Order: sequence, then C-alpha cells, then structure tokens
Amino acid sequence: SSYPNGGLRATHTAGGYLALDTSSPIFLRGDTVFIPSAFVSYYGAALDEKTPLLRSNAAISKHGKRLMAHLGLDIGDRDVVSNIGLEQEFFLVP
Repeated sequence: SSYPNGGLRATHTAGGYLALDTSSPIFLRGDTVFIPSAFVSYYGAALDEKTPLLRSNAAISKHGKRLMAHLGLDIGDRDVVSNIGLEQEFFLVP
C-alpha cells in the first residue's frame, strides 16, 4: 500500500491478472483486433464474465469423460465439448 503507515495489505494481491483464452479465436471488427482473454484476481476470483464460462466448460469436459467411462464408452484423450445453442440442451454423442 502507498499509505505512510505501512499499509494493511500486500500490494501484489491487489492486482488483476489477464490470461489469453486459447479456446476462442482472435477476430477483427472494423480496424480493432479483439483478443479473447480471462481476467482473474490474485486469489483466483473471476473479474469478468468469461472466466466462469471457461471453468464451466472444464467441469463439463471432466465429468462428461467420467460419465462416458461409466457408460463403457472409451473416448481416449478427447475432450467433451459443450456448445451454446438456442435449445440449451446437452447431447451425448459417442
């Protein structure tokens, strides 16, 4: 902290951290380049709307693989991918 009393918290924990989202493509709109990214706090709290979506996708993939294994379907190292659509339904395709 910049206060003369020494501060009450460590300043390195006050920052936000930006990570590029490699699961989304970079795109152009007009003459602006948009680079998808996730923004989190020092302790991992989501500071944007994309981080909860990425965490949900990771959880769906992890538990989708478990479900497929329990059903006796071997998908190997492939991931279970969720797509956001108009129906808002889940489809399991072996």
